[in-house]
Amino acid sequence: MPSSQNRLHHRRDVTLREDHCQVRKGAAPRVLAVLNSFLLGLLDFCGVTNVPKQMRLFDARPHLVARLLLGSLLTFT
Repeated sequence: MPSSQNRLHHRRDVTLREDHCQVRKGAAPRVLAVLNSFLLGLLDFCGVTNVPKQMRLFDARPHLVARLLLGSLLTFT
């Protein structure tokens, strides 16, 4: 496995605890992996350096997630 894929898997597993997930049927594990990769990419794009801290903030204030996603779409030109 190339190092970039290894790094991404490590980030998804350590930061998002993907290997502990109990989703096992159908396409759900693959969809979850894609969503997790998208989330990490979005946070990288936004300049987040401490993903676990940011995830705790999003857990406590879910309206910030909506603002991040919808606000970006409304201001994108």
